[in-house]
Amino acid sequence: MSLITFPARKVGKINEGVKIKEEFPGIYIRARDKGGTGSAIDGGKKNSVWSKFVMVVAKSQAIIGLRSMHTESVVADATENQSWRQGISPGDRESVLETENQSSSTMLLSKSNIKIFNVKKFGAVPNGKTDCSKAFLSAWARACTWKGGAMVRIPRGTYYVGQPTSFVGPCKGRIQFEIKGVLKAPAGISGFDDTWIKFRYVNGLIVYGGGTLDGQGHSAWNYNDCHMNPKCRTLPANLRLDFVTNAIIQGIHSLHSKSLHINLFACRNVDIKSITISAPADSPNTDGIHIGDSSFINILHSNIGTGDDCISLSPGSENIYVYDVTCGPGHGISVGSLGQRKNEESVVGLIVKNCTFIGTDNGVRIKTWAPSEPGLVRNLTFEHIFMDNVQNPVVIDQQYCPFQSCSHKSPSRVRIQNVRYRNIWGTSLSKMAVNFKCSKSVPCKYVELKNIRLLYYGKDGKASANCSNLDGFAAIEMIPPCL
Repeated sequence: MSLITFPARKVGKINEGVKIKEEFPGIYIRARDKGGTGSAIDGGKKNSVWSKFVMVVAKSQAIIGLRSMHTESVVADATENQSWRQGISPGDRESVLETENQSSSTMLLSKSNIKIFNVKKFGAVPNGKTDCSKAFLSAWARACTWKGGAMVRIPRGTYYVGQPTSFVGPCKGRIQFEIKGVLKAPAGISGFDDTWIKFRYVNGLIVYGGGTLDGQGHSAWNYNDCHMNPKCRTLPANLRLDFVTNAIIQGIHSLHSKSLHINLFACRNVDIKSITISAPADSPNTDGIHIGDSSFINILHSNIGTGDDCISLSPGSENIYVYDVTCGPGHGISVGSLGQRKNEESVVGLIVKNCTFIGTDNGVRIKTWAPSEPGLVRNLTFEHIFMDNVQNPVVIDQQYCPFQSCSHKSPSRVRIQNVRYRNIWGTSLSKMAVNFKCSKSVPCKYVELKNIRLLYYGKDGKASANCSNLDGFAAIEMIPPCL
């Protein structure tokens, strides 16, 4: 979790509908007044409207509905320049990267203060043959009900986990899951649905330790025909998080998943950092990190190489921050596909920064179906990105149809707004280095390209760009220029 310093100063009472006069750029605050009334404040930019009466802060006394570094309760008596753990909008996240290591250490409880549950004491045998699923679940059950800090410890060695294994909360306190060994999945797919290892309904989870989740995907990839069959069988992801909040996944290796490597659904405030994801370039549907219906997810300092998207955002993804990630092989970082189903949630707030793409099929891509249901994508920023021999570095594809069954007679109805591409450079393997195929019915609005330099060394000329159906467009120092 990131830390942000919020100087304690008196702002006062703000009534409904009143515009604020001071700027609090990029801060997302949940505050309470002295009477206990809670309200959410989104943004806090100058002249924005705050919707409810709140007492934000007073210099010597404040009641703020945030978690501090050491407690989940509402905190009173704020002191000047105290740091608070809180959700922050993507626009301000890069300013707190220097403190994110400090944040992680505060969540990692001192081992002298926690109860350790070693899976070997519950019957786990690290020989790579004995099924350790029940032993893992028994250790989890004890740790989850421990009142106070608890740890499930998986020592070095190879542990065969032969069944779908779900670690379910809520738990009595924060819980650490230390993986130092190798967890090995069965070679086949019998008895599995969509997940191998799963955490559900857990608040304050830390998964770390430098261990490996080996999904044994080679044996299953020939069953995966989802690229051409919309009714394909769902194969198990290596790791899934459902309804998990305030979590850290750190220093874990995900290897050869049968399908998605890490899948997040309905999660909030999760840091995924210093992880490695590996699968061959020809392994189907092995997305590195897939996010849906989740908010305030940080993906930091990681290496992802797969046969599909390195990172993919599905409907309901909000305030996602990707920093210092190397992608390749794979299909790049994708928003979508979107618009396939009715009543899809929007994708709002994404920053991809200081990332490298090496030999990927795509770099940064937004994809929506045509025809499609209505939808919305807005407030995306891609900046300080290096492309090394990427096939399609910058893409907006609003004619997406993977099964070649679309008529394309009706355009996409997904609106794309406020997208910024800044400081993107490198080499393209295709002549079309920038390709925007926006919808004719709802053109892309307010797209900015600044300091773009993508080179193509093919014999058929210099790099080119296609920028179709854009409404509100600015290009500054762009190579290749939009036609």
